[in-house]
Amino acid sequence: MFTQRRVDVYSASVIPELLDKSECVVPIDQFYYANGEFSDVYKCRWTGSMAHAVAVKVIRGISYDRQIRLDFCKHLSTLVHRWRGLPPHPNVLECLGLCTNFGPLPGLVLPFCSHGNIGQYVRKFPNADRIDLTLQVTRGIKHLHDKEIVHGDIRAANILVDDENIPRLADFGLSQIISRSDFTTVSIGGPCRWMSPEILLSEDESEPPFTNASDVYAFGMAVLEIYSTGPPFSNIRHDSVVIFSVISGNRPKRPQGAMPDGIWDMLEICWKANPRERPSAVLLERFLETMQYCQEVTTGTGRGELPLATP
Repeated sequence: MFTQRRVDVYSASVIPELLDKSECVVPIDQFYYANGEFSDVYKCRWTGSMAHAVAVKVIRGISYDRQIRLDFCKHLSTLVHRWRGLPPHPNVLECLGLCTNFGPLPGLVLPFCSHGNIGQYVRKFPNADRIDLTLQVTRGIKHLHDKEIVHGDIRAANILVDDENIPRLADFGLSQIISRSDFTTVSIGGPCRWMSPEILLSEDESEPPFTNASDVYAFGMAVLEIYSTGPPFSNIRHDSVVIFSVISGNRPKRPQGAMPDGIWDMLEICWKANPRERPSAVLLERFLETMQYCQEVTTGTGRGELPLATP
């Protein structure tokens, strides 16, 4: 439930004034709009230059240790500064800043995406063009990788769909900050279904080796969600069994339904045990553009123009 308690002065002091948008955010409801494993999301009204709806993502898990809270605020401020400094891209959600009046920890101020995440979107619109959605997600990942940014937590829950039906990557880098913090009770359970074998086998729990290749692996799991409308390894109940299965070389089974052979072949390559054998976001984009072209030619929709290969 929403509380007007502010971030303590000691922690708030490390948040740059430029990033603090607390005065521009007014809650619409006292109850959260949505919630995840480590956060609650509130729908709010933005009172800045143009009034519109925004979402405030508030991190849960409060530590009695003031230094831990201070370190978290420093890391979060650095992340938001880098996020806001990114060149805009239609498939990457922008960050408006931080909010310090939603409890003891700062919240991220983000554009409000009325369609929720991409998993919810395809369940609501079962006839949505999944190849096009997948291609757009790939372009968002390529944009991040081009800027030497590893997302670290690609899954359907972190791909939001805006009012224009455009999928947009959100929360990049956030999971890595949370994994380094002792204030939260988040564990490896849950996210393990999207984690590559090298992440699961890493001995350094404080600094997991997230890379472009691990993002590609997770992207494959997110695409599986887009086509199956369920989480990876949905037939396995316990996360511990999933972890053992992945490091043993097993991968999800092909879902029933209309998943094109080319998409399934792409997923199997994304899930290669050896990170070096996984495709880059550039190659995935080219492949999906070709699939989209073939789909347009077959169905008689769109321009049917084969994308030109770039060096």
